Amino acid sequence: TALNPRDYRAWYGLGQTYEVLNVPRYALYYYAKAQQLKPNDARMLLAVGESYASSNQKEYAKKCYQRAADLAKNDGPNAVYQLAKLHQDLGETEAAATRFVQVVQENEAGTRTYIESDVLDAVSFLAEYFMK
Repeated sequence: TALNPRDYRAWYGLGQTYEVLNVPRYALYYYAKAQQLKPNDARMLLAVGESYASSNQKEYAKKCYQRAADLAKNDGPNAVYQLAKLHQDLGETEAAATRFVQVVQENEAGTRTYIESDVLDAVSFLAEYFMK
């Protein structure tokens, strides 16, 4: 970052380092720096959101995941799934169901490709949700 403070990759890399070291506050700082340099990159918002979530700042995480999902129309499946899981964790079952339905529909339509375990998790949640 000293050589080129405008290079988002350096800040993002530092964020990843602190994430691996399980120091979410530092990871958040560096991911936020990267996100400032690439404000319309869903990956940066997703990283910031994950740092917020691991710091138990769920409402901020939700905003990041929502924006990442909106930005990444075709290449950000994880943001939609992460948003669904966060809604589930917060007890917002209707919002979680809406997002999990989106995960399943997009996966079936081929609009976005999701990890198989994420789709199975979504289907499991939805089965339980609709049985109530």
